[in-house]
Amino acid sequence: MILDKVYINGQDILSTWNAFMLDTSYNSLLTPVNPKPNIENKNRKEHGKRVLIGDLKLDESTIQLLFHIQGSSTSDYLQNKKAFENELRSGWILFAVQSLKTAYKLCSPEFLDLSTGIGIREGTISVRFAEPNPDDRKEIDDEGNILTIFANTFPNTFD
Repeated sequence: MILDKVYINGQDILSTWNAFMLDTSYNSLLTPVNPKPNIENKNRKEHGKRVLIGDLKLDESTIQLLFHIQGSSTSDYLQNKKAFENELRSGWILFAVQSLKTAYKLCSPEFLDLSTGIGIREGTISVRFAEPNPDDRKEIDDEGNILTIFANTFPNTFD
Protein backbone atom coordinates (compact mmCIF):
# COMPACT_ATOMS: atom_id res chain seq x y z
CA MET A 1 0.00 0.00 0.00
CA ILE A 2 1.33 3.40 -1.02
CA LEU A 3 0.38 6.31 1.23
CA ASP A 4 0.81 9.02 -1.36
CA LYS A 5 0.04 12.70 -0.99
CA VAL A 6 -3.30 13.09 -2.74
CA TYR A 7 -5.12 16.41 -2.93
CA ILE A 8 -8.73 17.18 -3.76
CA ASN A 9 -9.38 20.87 -4.40
CA GLY A 10 -6.10 21.69 -2.67
CA GLN A 11 -6.85 19.69 0.48
CA ASP A 12 -4.77 16.71 1.57
CA ILE A 13 -7.30 13.86 1.74
CA LEU A 14 -5.48 12.09 4.59
CA SER A 15 -5.35 15.06 6.96
CA THR A 16 -8.75 16.47 5.94
CA TRP A 17 -10.98 13.36 5.72
CA ASN A 18 -8.71 10.60 7.10
CA ALA A 19 -8.86 8.99 3.65
CA PHE A 20 -6.32 7.61 1.22
CA MET A 21 -6.37 6.37 -2.36
CA LEU A 22 -5.93 2.62 -2.88
CA ASP A 23 -3.08 1.32 -5.05
CA THR A 24 -5.40 -0.05 -7.75
CA SER A 25 -6.41 3.54 -8.57
CA TYR A 26 -3.00 4.15 -10.13
CA ASN A 27 -3.93 1.84 -13.02
CA SER A 28 -6.87 4.07 -13.88
CA LEU A 29 -4.80 7.25 -13.58
CA LEU A 30 -1.95 5.89 -15.73
CA THR A 31 -4.06 4.28 -18.47
CA PRO A 32 -3.38 6.11 -21.76
CA VAL A 33 -6.26 8.20 -23.08
CA ASN A 34 -7.65 7.15 -26.45
CA PRO A 35 -7.59 9.61 -29.34
CA LYS A 36 -10.81 10.73 -30.96
CA PRO A 37 -11.74 8.60 -33.98
CA ASN A 38 -10.60 9.66 -37.44
CA ILE A 39 -13.09 11.32 -39.76
CA GLU A 40 -14.50 8.78 -42.20
CA ASN A 41 -16.76 9.15 -45.21
CA LYS A 42 -18.37 6.36 -47.21
CA ASN A 43 -19.54 7.47 -50.64
CA ARG A 44 -21.47 5.19 -52.97
CA LYS A 45 -19.55 6.65 -55.92
CA GLU A 46 -16.15 5.53 -54.55
CA HIS A 47 -14.66 2.18 -53.55
CA GLY A 48 -14.07 1.72 -49.85
CA LYS A 49 -14.12 4.80 -47.68
CA ARG A 50 -12.15 7.99 -47.17
CA VAL A 51 -10.28 8.36 -43.92
CA LEU A 52 -9.02 11.78 -42.94
CA ILE A 53 -6.12 11.49 -40.56
CA GLY A 54 -5.16 14.83 -39.18
CA ASP A 55 -3.91 16.27 -35.94
CA LEU A 56 -4.88 13.68 -33.31
CA LYS A 57 -6.96 14.99 -30.42
CA LEU A 58 -7.64 13.21 -27.15
CA ASP A 59 -11.12 11.92 -26.41
CA GLU A 60 -12.86 12.37 -23.07
CA SER A 61 -11.83 9.97 -20.35
CA THR A 62 -13.36 8.13 -17.41
CA ILE A 63 -11.31 7.57 -14.27
CA GLN A 64 -12.40 5.16 -11.54
CA LEU A 65 -10.76 5.62 -8.15
CA LEU A 66 -10.94 3.71 -4.87
CA PHE A 67 -10.68 5.56 -1.56
CA HIS A 68 -10.46 4.16 1.95
CA ILE A 69 -11.95 6.37 4.68
CA GLN A 70 -11.36 5.80 8.39
CA GLY A 71 -12.63 7.14 11.69
CA SER A 72 -11.81 6.67 15.35
CA SER A 73 -15.47 5.79 15.99
CA THR A 74 -18.61 5.11 13.97
CA SER A 75 -19.73 8.74 14.21
CA ASP A 76 -16.25 10.01 13.27
CA TYR A 77 -16.17 7.67 10.25
CA LEU A 78 -19.67 8.71 9.12
CA GLN A 79 -18.75 12.38 9.52
CA ASN A 80 -15.54 11.94 7.46
CA LYS A 81 -17.43 9.95 4.81
CA LYS A 82 -20.21 12.53 4.48
CA ALA A 83 -17.76 15.46 4.28
CA PHE A 84 -15.66 13.60 1.68
CA GLU A 85 -18.73 12.83 -0.45
CA ASN A 86 -19.89 16.46 -0.22
CA GLU A 87 -16.50 17.66 -1.46
CA LEU A 88 -16.63 15.27 -4.40
CA ARG A 89 -20.10 16.61 -5.30
CA SER A 90 -19.01 20.27 -5.08
CA GLY A 91 -18.49 20.74 -8.83
CA TRP A 92 -15.08 20.60 -10.49
CA ILE A 93 -12.66 18.30 -8.72
CA LEU A 94 -9.04 19.36 -8.88
CA PHE A 95 -7.39 16.03 -8.16
CA ALA A 96 -3.61 15.86 -7.74
CA VAL A 97 -1.30 12.94 -6.95
CA GLN A 98 2.13 13.90 -5.62
CA SER A 99 4.04 10.82 -6.83
CA LEU A 100 2.65 11.18 -10.37
CA LYS A 101 3.32 14.94 -10.32
CA THR A 102 0.02 15.33 -12.14
CA ALA A 103 -3.21 17.17 -11.48
CA TYR A 104 -6.47 16.19 -13.15
CA LYS A 105 -9.67 18.20 -13.75
CA LEU A 106 -12.55 15.88 -12.98
CA CYS A 107 -16.31 16.24 -12.61
CA SER A 108 -19.58 14.32 -12.31
CA PRO A 109 -18.76 11.76 -9.63
CA GLU A 110 -20.66 8.50 -9.79
CA PHE A 111 -20.53 6.53 -6.54
CA LEU A 112 -20.35 2.85 -7.47
CA ASP A 113 -19.73 0.80 -4.36
CA LEU A 114 -19.14 1.06 -0.65
CA SER A 115 -17.84 -1.63 1.66
CA THR A 116 -17.56 -1.01 5.39
CA GLY A 117 -15.34 -2.66 7.93
CA ILE A 118 -16.33 -4.31 11.18
CA GLY A 119 -17.81 -1.79 13.59
CA ILE A 120 -18.45 0.73 10.80
CA ARG A 121 -15.26 2.70 11.55
CA GLU A 122 -13.81 2.39 8.06
CA GLY A 123 -14.95 1.87 4.52
CA THR A 124 -13.80 1.71 0.92
CA ILE A 125 -15.68 3.68 -1.70
CA SER A 126 -15.41 3.40 -5.48
CA VAL A 127 -16.01 6.58 -7.47
CA ARG A 128 -16.06 7.07 -11.24
CA PHE A 129 -15.25 10.55 -12.57
CA ALA A 130 -15.56 12.14 -15.98
CA GLU A 131 -12.47 13.88 -17.36
CA PRO A 132 -13.91 16.03 -20.18
CA ASN A 133 -10.52 17.13 -21.52
CA PRO A 134 -7.49 14.98 -20.62
CA ASP A 135 -5.27 17.55 -22.34
CA ASP A 136 -5.99 19.83 -19.36
CA ARG A 137 -3.84 17.67 -17.08
CA LYS A 138 -1.15 19.76 -15.43
CA GLU A 139 2.18 18.98 -13.88
CA ILE A 140 2.56 19.88 -10.21
CA ASP A 141 5.75 20.74 -8.39
CA ASP A 142 7.43 18.88 -5.52
CA GLU A 143 5.54 20.93 -2.92
CA GLY A 144 2.19 20.00 -4.45
CA ASN A 145 1.35 23.52 -5.56
CA ILE A 146 -1.86 22.88 -7.41
CA LEU A 147 -4.17 25.76 -6.78
CA THR A 148 -1.90 28.29 -8.49
CA ILE A 149 -1.80 26.05 -11.57
CA PHE A 150 -5.58 25.90 -11.86
CA ALA A 151 -6.33 29.47 -10.83
CA ASN A 152 -6.09 30.70 -14.43
CA THR A 153 -8.33 28.00 -15.89
CA PHE A 154 -10.96 27.88 -13.14
CA PRO A 155 -11.02 31.37 -11.59
CA ASN A 156 -14.54 30.97 -10.16
CA THR A 157 -13.62 27.81 -8.25
CA PHE A 158 -11.60 29.66 -5.64
CA ASP A 159 -13.89 32.55 -4.65
